[in-house]
Amino acid sequence: MTDLVLEGLMKRRKELVAEVRRCEARLQGLFTDIDNVDGVISQFDPAYKAIYPQIRGVGLSGHLTKTLLGILRKSPEPMTIRTMTIAMMMNLGLDHQDRKRVARAMEQTRTAMARQKRNGTVVSEIGPNHATMWWIAS
Repeated sequence: MTDLVLEGLMKRRKELVAEVRRCEARLQGLFTDIDNVDGVISQFDPAYKAIYPQIRGVGLSGHLTKTLLGILRKSPEPMTIRTMTIAMMMNLGLDHQDRKRVARAMEQTRTAMARQKRNGTVVSEIGPNHATMWWIAS
């Protein structure tokens, strides 16, 4: 009896994860469409400054950490906070050309990495040019 219940729950969980992935892909596509429309608008109005909708920040905190950890796992070498931040922003379709936005995202990255360091998931060390280098703990 327990095996049937557990099997059903595992199946349902797998279905939910698949649905979340489909929604994420759709959301990413919508953000890309917004960026494309902003690009065309700026061709007609060079003074146009895209203001990203508030929805971009909704629900990304856990996703941000997962994205950062995925980037670190794929990296062949340790990364700085700035490098991780730019890669994360590009991965999530965020404007990585806006200095203020990058600075805010770097703070979020720094906070996420500090939390993961306390959890033992990542390791950091001062590297060349006094930059802190981060990598996945072995």
